[in-house]
Amino acid sequence: MIGGVIITTFRYEYVLNPDTSTNYDATISDMPSQAILYLGSVQAVTSFMLVVGFMVNSASLIVKAGWRQRVAQNEIEMLVEKKELQKLRESQFKELVPNDLPIGTLRTILQIEGPYSPVFYDVQTEKRYFGGFSMDFEYYWISLTFLISNNTFLFNVMYFVFSIQGLLQSPVFYSFHLVDVINRFSALQNVIKAVTLNLGQILMTAMLGMIIIYNYSIFAFLFLADNFFDATINKGIINKAGDSVCMSLLHCYFSTLNYGLRLGGGIGEFMTTTTEEFNRPNLIIKFFFDLSYFLIITTIILNVVFGIIIDSFAQLREELAMKDDDIKNYCFMCNIDRYTLDRDTEDGFDDHSERDHNLWNYVYFIIHLKQKDVSDYNGTETYINALLNKEEIDWFPAHKSIRMTQTLKARKKEDKNTEEKGEIEQLQHKLDDFD
Repeated sequence: MIGGVIITTFRYEYVLNPDTSTNYDATISDMPSQAILYLGSVQAVTSFMLVVGFMVNSASLIVKAGWRQRVAQNEIEMLVEKKELQKLRESQFKELVPNDLPIGTLRTILQIEGPYSPVFYDVQTEKRYFGGFSMDFEYYWISLTFLISNNTFLFNVMYFVFSIQGLLQSPVFYSFHLVDVINRFSALQNVIKAVTLNLGQILMTAMLGMIIIYNYSIFAFLFLADNFFDATINKGIINKAGDSVCMSLLHCYFSTLNYGLRLGGGIGEFMTTTTEEFNRPNLIIKFFFDLSYFLIITTIILNVVFGIIIDSFAQLREELAMKDDDIKNYCFMCNIDRYTLDRDTEDGFDDHSERDHNLWNYVYFIIHLKQKDVSDYNGTETYINALLNKEEIDWFPAHKSIRMTQTLKARKKEDKNTEEKGEIEQLQHKLDDFD
């Protein structure tokens, strides 16, 4: 809405200054300015609430995920420190306490085991204690890096900042909010992913193209500088229309890059041409220059970049199809496919996913364990809780289904009974024939 008001009312007009002088400047009339002010205030409040809501709902999850990834990486990279820490534990006759350990050891424990290590848990206060201000600062600083490296958090903060800038400085800052349409539609997200997925290949190809264009600009600067003439410069001014756009090597490079990429026929579509009678060598050099530039830059390099982006679209489409197939045709908990469950169970895949291995039932069970007192656990709950603390999923029914096993046993028993019944009937027929 704010963007609609701005685009229809923002224009250049003569503005009367306090000293009665006039100035030709971009401005918005009073009534639309008031509407933008009210709408912008609402936008600033809602964007601030968006940041607060994200911090409340997602900040802790992002920090925990960041620490899990960091600990997993450090367990591989810090094997020596891990062994030394194990020796320290074996040499102690009691549990490690932060106040009894040097800061170097505390930092090692934080890096290898993370902030959720038993060393940092104070049983009496039931809070985490890292051993002093420096360790607290390191923990919060690393946690903050996890948060600010999250794209959604950065987008929400920038959303709020541009809202404030739109109120205090200029309404044009509200144009940034229109970018939020990318978060609303998955198709637009795939467009961004198609460019960023193979961004390294695109940048390397672009760098190669710029290097080749640089070599072309050197050749043009030395041999074809007179052909770099733009007739649109100072157009309409008598005796001053047109000017050279290759006055220096840098100038020539930017001109070659600018006109050569924008024009469909390459740099030759821009450069002036001399007649054969006037300058035949120039005509021959320009012919090979234009043709090679068109083939190498316009035809090959640009199409390589476009091909990388198109391949990225195909890759994203294939990944999406695989995910969709996995969601629709494989049980999330046991990973048994639809065909097997439809064949080996009475009620089929859909009933199995909704009743036997319902995802939310497992989520509710985990929440039940988190809320229940540890001393009240039974044997099964104690075992599963220990695996959860280790972030292991061995308790999931991987490739197992009780109902499918029961159905297969029942069918096997039925087949056996049918086989025995058939043998009895054959014996009966033989006895009847004998009689």
